[in-house]
Amino acid sequence: MQLAAIKRYGYSFSASLIICMLYFLFPSSLGESIFLLAYPVLLTGCFLWGSRAGFLMLLLITLGLTGLGVPLFFTSLFGMSSLVMLFLLRKHLHIESDLREREKRLKVALESSQIGIWEFNFKSNRGKANIEHDKSDELNNFLSGVFPDDREKVKEALHHSQISGKVNMEFRITKGESLNWITVSGKVEYDAFGIPMRILGTSNDITDKKKSEEALHEALFYRDEFLSIASHELKTPLTSLKLQSQLFKRSVAKNDQMAYSHERIDRLADEVDRQVKRLTRLVDDMLDISRIRSGKLSIQPEKVNLALLASEVLERNRSMFEDNNRIAPALKRCDPCEVLCDRFRIEQVMGNLLNNAYRYGRGRPVSVEIITKGDAAHVAIIDQGIGIDGQDKEKIFTRFRRAVPASEVSGLGLGLYIAKQIVEAHGGAIRVESELNIGSTFTVELPLAQL
Repeated sequence: MQLAAIKRYGYSFSASLIICMLYFLFPSSLGESIFLLAYPVLLTGCFLWGSRAGFLMLLLITLGLTGLGVPLFFTSLFGMSSLVMLFLLRKHLHIESDLREREKRLKVALESSQIGIWEFNFKSNRGKANIEHDKSDELNNFLSGVFPDDREKVKEALHHSQISGKVNMEFRITKGESLNWITVSGKVEYDAFGIPMRILGTSNDITDKKKSEEALHEALFYRDEFLSIASHELKTPLTSLKLQSQLFKRSVAKNDQMAYSHERIDRLADEVDRQVKRLTRLVDDMLDISRIRSGKLSIQPEKVNLALLASEVLERNRSMFEDNNRIAPALKRCDPCEVLCDRFRIEQVMGNLLNNAYRYGRGRPVSVEIITKGDAAHVAIIDQGIGIDGQDKEKIFTRFRRAVPASEVSGLGLGLYIAKQIVEAHGGAIRVESELNIGSTFTVELPLAQL
């Protein structure tokens, strides 16, 4: 810093000496002309080199010219006018520099906060969606980025703002193929006669906030839906168990010897076993939902003979069909194949799909096919039931969603959702093909084990 200051003072002294020499080396008229031409350069140098160095240069020139015989009035006038000009110039440039710095800071703040500035001129009926980048455009083009369903609402708000003096609203805009939410606020500027001239305001992207709100509403909906369905589904087997217990106690209280008969005991045991299994399945589904949400759904892959696993699952679920006078599902086609999977989880997927076919199959035959295509195995569960409407095909794989009202079919509405999560965790896929009143085919695709 000291070296820089010494250089500035040295430059000031040198410039002062040169100007004084030029004034006397040339004829008076030419010397004065050179002096007057150097005057703007002198002021610029004073400003650039700093006030102290500039003042020193002016002082040296004034003293030098006076000592060389230039009238004191002339040099004093020169010095005073130079100081005034220097002061005004520095003040003006300082204000401009301060404005530029403030503008720069404001721009950085707006960019970092993702806030935009917009304006609309009521007299010309033109506006800029972003005054930093956009050109002024007429109303329809100004609103071209607004989602079509929200344009009339925005137009009405702009019109109403001329009376209210402000605008505050939320609406959607299109960015490429994405749909974003923004909130805008603005204040109207009026002329001396109270006529609205323009409205100037800010805009802020609140898409993330809207998504969070939607996620919260969805979570609350699922919570209420779950509590409603779970309370009903859990109450049903408990009510049955309670009824069987009360009937047995009543028979015992009456000394009814038939209460101890093998037939009554077997029937009671079968009913208890059936309801306990139902309760166990409901609790397991709820536990799996908790594991999926927390990312703790464990997958322990091993090489599994898919045909053998399918046969075991069909045999295990045979009683579910036969106990209700239905035909047990049959394995119609079975290509020999091995997949790398968690045996228990894939068994759970097949069981969920068979249970789904049992509920919605209208008592008609259910068949299973295992087909290898390329490097994947396809497990298809085919029913001839009520079918699924096209718009419901994706919905049924979400939580607590069904193709029919919950009052018509029992269950939590979690089976297909859990199956989809398990299959995707294995790097596979699940899909459905269906027609109303004809039936549905659920296909699970799993990668084959590498040899």
